Amino acid sequence: MKRLLKTVAALTALATPAAAADASFPKDMLGVWCHDGTKYVRGDCTRENDSWMLLSPRSIEWVESGCRASSIRKLTPNLYDVQYYCEGEGEKWKVRVQFLYSNGNTLRMDEMR
Repeated sequence: MKRLLKTVAALTALATPAAAADASFPKDMLGVWCHDGTKYVRGDCTRENDSWMLLSPRSIEWVESGCRASSIRKLTPNLYDVQYYCEGEGEKWKVRVQFLYSNGNTLRMDEMR
């Protein structure tokens, strides 16, 4: 029985997708992004308005809140699943989001439930 469990554990480890490993965002995905109402785009927004987002290798920042990544998984070449611990305006929360990075100039961010 122990041998069977060891075999199953080994096969499960081999079958685990590469996405399970901690990934990182491509360098050209990092930096300031501007929200256009439906998605984030590269643009000329500044920190004086509420439409900007700063994406860093292990964190994300908005006007009055920020989050630290506890895990980043690369699901496809352009799709990332990220677990964040956030705080802002006296609150703390945990959120999971997916980023879809397209054409070097468009970033969709969807909260996952």
